[in-house]
Formats: sequence, C-alpha cells, structure tokens
Amino acid sequence: MTKIRIKESDVQRQILSYLSCVPKDVPMFWRQNTGAMVIKGKTKDRFIRFGEKGISDILGILADGRMLAIEVKSPQRKNVVSMWQRDFLDRVNKAGGVAMVVSSVEEVIDNIKKISKEKR
Repeated sequence: MTKIRIKESDVQRQILSYLSCVPKDVPMFWRQNTGAMVIKGKTKDRFIRFGEKGISDILGILADGRMLAIEVKSPQRKNVVSMWQRDFLDRVNKAGGVAMVVSSVEEVIDNIKKISKEKR
C-alpha cells in the first residue's frame, strides 16, 4: 500500500488561498522566504543571508493589528520545529501576536475562527 505524502508547499498554497478569502479577519499576509546564497563578484564572492533564521513561513496582520505568524509543516513532520522557529514563535506570542504551527488549512481555519470570536 502506497502512503500519500503531502508536501509542505501544498499546505502553504492552501493556507495562502484561504487567507485571501478572509480579508475581514486577516487584511494583510505574505509568504516569507528566507535563505542564503553566494553572489559571484568580479574579484570576490559575497555570501548574503536574507530573512531572519527561524522566521515563520507565512506572516500577516490580523484585523485588530496583531501580528500573525504561521509555521507550516507537512503532516508527516508536524512536530519537527527547530529551536530557531520555536524562538521566533515564542517571541511573537510574548509580544502579543498570534503564532501557530499547523499542518493543514483546517487548523488555520479553526484558529482564525477562534481569534475572530475572541475579539467580539
């Protein structure tokens, strides 16, 4: 029997699609890319890092002005969060934002519904 493996990138696309449908709750959001690369120069190569190590995959602003941080994991790796990712999520929560680790769009839907009910 073949196991179906869901990719993290597929879950991210589903979440971004959902967020575009709820502008009342999440008026601003974006996919946050991070990484590093070497740029070849004429005389010297340069190493460039972009984005903060551990920053969440999807960032946004909730309707009440709080920051939203969504760390997306494939269902197979749901509990695999690096220490840098955990630190970033903790800092967002401590600052009054909303940070979450999810492995499906359904989890985001449930969390956004809870957040919307809380602010009423």
